[in-house]
Parts: sequence; C-alpha cells; structure tokens
Amino acid sequence: PAAKPAQTKPTPVQSKPAQAPKPAHIRAEKPAAAPAMPAAPASAASQSAYVSAMSAAIRSRLFYPPAARARGAKGIVGVAFTIGASGALTSFAITHSSGDEDLDAAARNLVQSAHFPPPPAGPVHVSTSFNYVPR
Repeated sequence: PAAKPAQTKPTPVQSKPAQAPKPAHIRAEKPAAAPAMPAAPASAASQSAYVSAMSAAIRSRLFYPPAARARGAKGIVGVAFTIGASGALTSFAITHSSGDEDLDAAARNLVQSAHFPPPPAGPVHVSTSFNYVPR
C-alpha cells in the first residue's frame, strides 16, 4: 500500500553566481514511496532514505524561470513520477498545474533532466509539489 505524503519544512535553495537564475522558494511535500512489492523493514528504511535523498537533490536544483519572474508569476506545480528499478524515469505527470506554462515547464524539466541512481528495493512512485513564489 502507498504511504501518504508527509509535510516537510521548506528546504532553502542556495543561490548561484549572479548570471544564474535566482532560485524559487518552494514548499514541498515529502514524496511518498510505493515499492512494487511489499518490502522487508530494512528495505523500507533504505527505500525511504533513497526517496529523501532524491527529493533533496531535486529541490536543490529548483530554479525560477526568468520569463515567469519578469511577469511576477507564482503558483504551485504538483507532479507525480516513477523511478524504475534501473534509475530511469519511467513515468511523469503534472498532477496540478500552476496556471503558468513557464512554471509548469520548469517543474517538468527539473524532474525529467534529473539522473537517479537505481532505487534499493525496486521502482519508486513519488508525488510532490513545488511552490514558486517570486522573491
């Protein structure tokens, strides 16, 4: 059975050099991992650690699209995706649009360009959201 996502505190995003786009402020739900088959306690712990590390890696790369920033666009983009046993992204969907094409595209590109190591206990399904707020 799939675990319900738990709330986490916002993760500060570090600024890059001046020429890089400024990071967006996000509020992300902790992704829910759903192994393909029931896992032993050790596997569940390693799967949970994997999901936490993967989520942090994605959030650390979050950026605010310059065109959206120029318009003062803001919104929450909900996403769901599956990381296959090999670490390849096997499915992706925007589950909640922000209403802004640039913000939705940034969230899509963020996840689809990520390189994931193979999950320790088989495929992982992740549901999370990114809250884009201009600062």
